[in-house]
Amino acid sequence: MRLYVCMTACGSICTLMYILLNSVLPYELPLKRRRGLLRVNILFYLLPLPWFTAELKVILRTLLDIKGEEVINISYKPCPH
Repeated sequence: MRLYVCMTACGSICTLMYILLNSVLPYELPLKRRRGLLRVNILFYLLPLPWFTAELKVILRTLLDIKGEEVINISYKPCPH
């Protein structure tokens, strides 16, 4: 249920931002930018972005832990002079 609420909140915030920008600056925001903002809005409503970010964090943590272990296991060898 939290994922659904977060997706709805993200989409709603983006919609409110679009409405606010469109009412305050109707001629300053080009049509291309307004269309892009609406597409981002649709993505926030339809894609589970919080889930994607949580999965990406897990993947990065596992990769960084593996790399960290490899770096720790390297022994120090001084250069001969």
